[in-house]
Parts: sequence; C-alpha cells; structure tokens
Amino acid sequence: MKRIIQQVLDHLNGVFKMNLIRNLVFVLLILFVSASFIRCDADNAQGEETIQQVSNAEEKAEKDAANAVLVETVTISPRKMHSFLLLTSTLETENMVDVYPRIQGNITGLLVEEGRIVKKGDPLVQLDDREQKLEVEKAEILFKQREQIYLRNKESYEKKVISKVDMDNAEFDMNSARVAWEQAKQNLSYTCVSAPINGVVAERHIRNGDKVDPSVKMFKLVDNSEKIAQVFVPEREIISLKKDQKAIVKSEFLDDVDFEGRIKRISPVVDPNSGTFKVTVEIRDPKSRLRPGMFISVKIITAVKDNVIAVPKDAIVYDSGLPFVFVVKNNVARKIPLKQGFSDEQFVESVTGLELGDTIITVGQSGLKDNTPVRIISLPD
Repeated sequence: MKRIIQQVLDHLNGVFKMNLIRNLVFVLLILFVSASFIRCDADNAQGEETIQQVSNAEEKAEKDAANAVLVETVTISPRKMHSFLLLTSTLETENMVDVYPRIQGNITGLLVEEGRIVKKGDPLVQLDDREQKLEVEKAEILFKQREQIYLRNKESYEKKVISKVDMDNAEFDMNSARVAWEQAKQNLSYTCVSAPINGVVAERHIRNGDKVDPSVKMFKLVDNSEKIAQVFVPEREIISLKKDQKAIVKSEFLDDVDFEGRIKRISPVVDPNSGTFKVTVEIRDPKSRLRPGMFISVKIITAVKDNVIAVPKDAIVYDSGLPFVFVVKNNVARKIPLKQGFSDEQFVESVTGLELGDTIITVGQSGLKDNTPVRIISLPD
C-alpha cells in the first residue's frame, strides 16, 4: 500500500513538472511573438520613414531640375598658344615700278593692258619713230663721211704730207660722228618702251594716240612673286623682334585664311615723333590670292607655349571689372576667378584656378550666381 501511494505521488509530481515546463514554454513563445510584432512595427516605421526621405529627395531633385539654368559647356583640353603683336598694314610688293618714256613722242601702238603678265624686256608701247629713224640715217652718213676723211688724212700723215694736228682733228671728227650715230640709234630704241621687270601691269595711265614726254607716267608694273607688308612697331618691343621671326598675315576678305610670313628687315632707327620703328614682313602666297593694296592684319609671334590650360573668351564674365568663369560640378555652377596669361582671338590662358578636364560654361553664364543649379544641353554632333 505504501508503495502504491509512493507511485501516485511520483506521478503527480511528474505531472506538475510537465505543466511547469509547458507553461514556461508557452510564456516564452508569447514573449517571442510579441517581440516579433514589435520589431515588425519598428521596421515598418523605419521603412516608411526611408521611403518618405527618398520621396522628398526625388521631389527636391525634380524641383532643382525644373529650376536649373540651361547651359552649354566645353571641357578644357591642352592647347598651343602664341603671344604676339597685332598690327595692321597695306600689302605691297618688293618690286614695283612706274614706267615713264625716255623721249617725247606720240603713241602709235598700245601693246599691253591692265592685268597683262609681262617679262623684263617685253614691249609695252610703241611711239612714232619716223623722226628718230631719219636721225639715225643722217648720223650714219655723217659718220661714214668723217671716217673717209680720217682714212685719207691718215694715209697723208704716213706720207708726211699733213701735220699731226690735222691727223688728230680728223680722228676727233670721226669719233664725234660715231657717238652721234650711236646716240641716234639709242633714241630710236627708246621709241619702243619695254618692261623693266617681270610682273603684271597693275595700272595704265595712257591711251593710244596720246603725246607723252619723260614726265608722263604710263604704267605701273608689279612683281607679285614677293609680297611684303611694312608695319610700325612700338619701340618697347624692339628687343622682342629679330630677323626671320615668324608672322601670320590675314585678310578679312579671304575667309580667314592664314598666310605665313617672316620678318625680312628691321629698321635700326626709331622715329622720335611716333616712337615706332619700321619692320618689313615678307609674306608667302603661293596661290597668289593676295593683291597689292589689300588691307591686312599682321601678327608677329613673340613667344609660344605648349599644353596651355586655355579658356574660350566666350566663357568669361566680368564682375567689378574682374574676370571669372563658371565651372560645372555635380550639376552646380561654381564661380572661379580667372588669372589670365597668353591670349589670342578665341582663347585666354588660365594661370591658376582651373585644371585640364574641367567643364566650363560657354553659353548661359551671363547673370549666373555662384552655386546655381544648371542643366547641360547636349548639342548634336
């Protein structure tokens, strides 16, 4: 009986322990589920907050994009730049001659017109030569007469019939007649006016039938094979120039074509009135596109720099007289002071503040402020 009672007590004790464990597990399960729900609520709240932040950022980006200024940009790349003197002049030729007649006469033949290419010695004008031909015949007859007298006197002198004085006078008369004959032939040759140089007839100032004399200008001949420009340089630049220094010549009427040039001569004298000295620039024009008399610009190169950080002049803005450029970084325009170095017609060297690869605004920068949002327009190729 005692053993039976002990078995019942053991059974009840086991049941109690099982209930205790079961209850403990149930409590732990409830706590775990509650914690999961709490964590889910927190995660949901955090997710909703993140979504709201993303939405706000997108709205801000859309607002900034809507308010962004449209601009055009270029990327800075290395360039070769020149320092130069810019001067103006009128194109000339090294060889240019005005043609005048050497004798008086009437024009019977006008043999060339303006634009005609001639060589040295080619006939330009024929004057009436009838009088000169008669003078030649007359001088020839006189010479032959004096020559015969001289020969007879020489024979007589050898026979000691006449004196040495008579012999010398006869020789003098013969030589004078020879000179007069040569002069008459020379005057006859002057009736045909010839080209003194190779070139082209640039101007004609006479007409057929005109009476001319040595004071009348008939033609202007120009040799276009060697073109020059004379420029007057301030005296402060005298140490920066030397013979054979490179120059670039342009004419606004020839589609901005560059013509190569070089310094041919430098005057050693400074004009005290203007403070300048004359420099003669020789110009290469193998296709003969330039014409004497054209107005040209002459750039004399004084220095050359490679790999220069160059900014287009169109990109520069001025604030209180100081130059600035706008650089785009993260779609925002940053205002950068520009310290200038070399410059040419299109670009200015940036000494400090900019780097190769920077994106600078070239269109739309007028009126921009620092840190303004911008949107770059992609131009078609």
